[in-house]
Amino acid sequence: GTNVQLAWTGGQANVYRAADDPYFTPGAAYATGVSSIWTDGGAAGNPAANYTYILRGVDNCGESGNSQRLGEFDFMLTPGS
Repeated sequence: GTNVQLAWTGGQANVYRAADDPYFTPGAAYATGVSSIWTDGGAAGNPAANYTYILRGVDNCGESGNSQRLGEFDFMLTPGS
């Protein structure tokens, strides 16, 4: 498929996403207050766009620190000779 699905435990999170920048500094959240499983529809399958994700837990006190970075990378295979 072409969807990227992120899953976690521990409640709600904000999702940060960057295209073609695996070491990005999060700015505005791409998706906010999402619970347990989140799907980025159509994000996979395009060699011209590779995405990196960071999650931050969120509750009444605000956001947690960054999760580990999660990457989605596609590349085109070229037939050999």
